[in-house]
Amino acid sequence: MPLPAEPLRSPSNSISYRPHRVMEPELLDDTPAASAIHNLRDMARINRYFGGYRILRSCLRAIAASPPLRILDVGAGSTLTADWLRRGLPGAQVLSSDLRADLLALGAGPRVAANALALPFRPNSVDVVVSTLFLHHLPDALVAPALHEMLRVCRTGVVVVDLLRHPLAFHFLRHTQALFAWDPLTVEDGRRSVQAAFTAAELRGLLSSARLTTARVRTHHPWFRLSVYIPKPPA
Repeated sequence: MPLPAEPLRSPSNSISYRPHRVMEPELLDDTPAASAIHNLRDMARINRYFGGYRILRSCLRAIAASPPLRILDVGAGSTLTADWLRRGLPGAQVLSSDLRADLLALGAGPRVAANALALPFRPNSVDVVVSTLFLHHLPDALVAPALHEMLRVCRTGVVVVDLLRHPLAFHFLRHTQALFAWDPLTVEDGRRSVQAAFTAAELRGLLSSARLTTARVRTHHPWFRLSVYIPKPPA
C-alpha cells in the first residue's frame, strides 16, 4: 500500500481489532528508508521501555553460553537490536540480516541483505539466531520454513520475540501517541502489526505441525509479547 503524497498526520480510524489473524500491507513496506527514521527510532524506544529487549536478554541468558557469542539477527531492519546486543553482551559478534538493504544501510556493524527463507550462510555458522518483531510479517505457510532455515545456520538454537495479538496491544499506540509523541507511521503500522501477530495457541499449533516439538512458547505480560526458543535438534 503506497504512502499518500503528504506525510501521514494522524492514524486512520478505518482499522478495527478482529479476534483472528489478519495481514494487511504495512506503510513501512513502501516507505523509503530516509523517511522511516522516526518510525525506526520509535521501534527502538518500544523495545527498550516496553519489554522487547528485556525479554530477548532473558531468553539469551537462559540458553546461551557466556560471550563471546556469534549471533545472527534476522529481520534486523536498521540494526538497532544488534547495537543493543553488542552493548549488553560485551564480546558478542552480531551480524544483521534483512531483505531491505536500504534499511541496513542506516545502521552499523556487519550487515548482509538476505531473504530469511534462504540465508547465505553455512550450517552451524553462528551460535544463536535471534529475530525480533519479524515473525508476524510472515503468512502462516512461511513461518515453519523460515524457522527451519534459522535452525540450519545456528549451532545452539533460535530465539524469537514478537507481538502477542490482543486488543489492548492493538489500541496502545493510538491512545498513548500524545504522551510519547509516536510518529504517525508507528501508530498506523503498530495496529497492523498487532492484528497480524499470533496468539500463543496459534503459534504452538504451527510449530507442532512443522514438527518443531521442542519449541518453547511463552507469553510475557504486561508487555503483550511472545517468545519462542527452539533448541537445535541433534544432527
